[in-house]
Parts: sequence; C-alpha cells; structure tokens
Amino acid sequence: MVKKIRRGVQRVLRALNVPQPLIWKLGIAEELDFWDQWLRTNGWRWPEDYLFRTDPDAPLQNEIIRLLPSTQTDVKILDVGSGPLTFLGKQAAGRRIYITATDPLAVHYNRLLKRYGIPSPTPLRPIKAEELATILPENIFDLACARNSLDHSIDPVCALEQMLRVVKPGGRLLLWHQINEGENRRYWGFHQWNFDLSEERLVVGNAHHRTDLAHRFKDCASLRWCLNGDNELFVQGLKL
Repeated sequence: MVKKIRRGVQRVLRALNVPQPLIWKLGIAEELDFWDQWLRTNGWRWPEDYLFRTDPDAPLQNEIIRLLPSTQTDVKILDVGSGPLTFLGKQAAGRRIYITATDPLAVHYNRLLKRYGIPSPTPLRPIKAEELATILPENIFDLACARNSLDHSIDPVCALEQMLRVVKPGGRLLLWHQINEGENRRYWGFHQWNFDLSEERLVVGNAHHRTDLAHRFKDCASLRWCLNGDNELFVQGLKL
C-alpha cells in the first residue's frame, strides 16, 4: 500500500512538472528496498552478479580494458551511481586498477553492507552525479562509467557534464543503460528519464525535457553509440 501511495504521489508531481529533486527523493525508499533484498539474498535473482561484485579478484571486463590507455600501467576508473557494489572487475594483467565508486545513497548502502556482513572490495563514496567535480579533482580519471544510473539521476545532462569534467583530456566515457527505462517502468521510483535513439540522434529526456547529447556536448566530447538485441544502449565518449 505504501509503495502504491508513493508511486501515485510521484505521478501527480511529475504531471505538475514540479522540481525534479523532489520527485527523485520520493524514489529513494524503493531503491533502498531493492538493494536491501539484493544484498540480503546474495543477489536475489542475480546470484552470479553478486558473486562477481563481491570478488576482489574479479577480472576487469574486456569491454572496459579496450577503453583504457594501452601504454599506461596505473589506471583510474570512476563508477558513477555504482549502487552498493561496483559492477567493475578489479584486476587486469599488467595493470594496477584504481576504482572510485560513487553513489548518492552511499551512506545507506554502507549501512546495509555492514548489516549483512558483506565486505566491499571498493570503498563507496557519497557523491551525487551532478556534483562530481565539486568534490573530485578535475581531469584525473582515465575512464568514467555509468551503468543503469544516469537515468536514475536528478539531472542526467548535468551528470554527464560532471563526468566529462573529471575525466582527463583524451580520456573515455562509457554509458550503459536500458533504452526508454522511464517509460518502461512507468516512471516509478528512480526511473524518471529515458535514453533513446530518435532519428539516429542520442537523446535523453522525459515528458518535459529532451536533450540531444551529441549536439549538447559537441565542443568537448565525441560520442558514438549502439543498441544491442536486449535493448541495452551503449555510449562511448572521448573527451576532446
């Protein structure tokens, strides 16, 4: 019943086009409910994902390695909106991988990890995607990643701008999201934005706002994208 009430309030506020931070705050409880169940049950319906995320020796994914500088031994990677445990592998042959995992709900997630006795291979920092460059140094990361998180943010365009600020010139971005997740989830909880391909343009938006990302960031980044058979949208960026 409480969940239905929260969703109903969100729908009304969204229709009234109230400020996005208020709608976002109403989604916090459902997000925490999901991750509480995920952690309590060792991954719930995704046990392999749980084992990978909690393994300090998990190999860094090949699609991530391909985006890293080929001649650099020490590599810094940022995971934006990581949830309680980053999706990134931790080890790569011949590399020292330094991962910074950030999430606006990090304080809550750290409490859940402590409650269930789950050690995290990567410390989690409480930073909103929209505030990355106000807390982290600029031009420091070789790669910034966001997986199923920018469409959960207060302002995904601002979040992408912040990611570009903390990535080195010549550094890379990787965005990995379900297409039209807001619409597919009926805009409940944190699902308030859609990544979409409109007439071959990469667009993020909802009923009130739409932004052509390649055009918006044309002066500071080169973006390219593809859609796989599972409706997952992969966006790679190069900071100019």
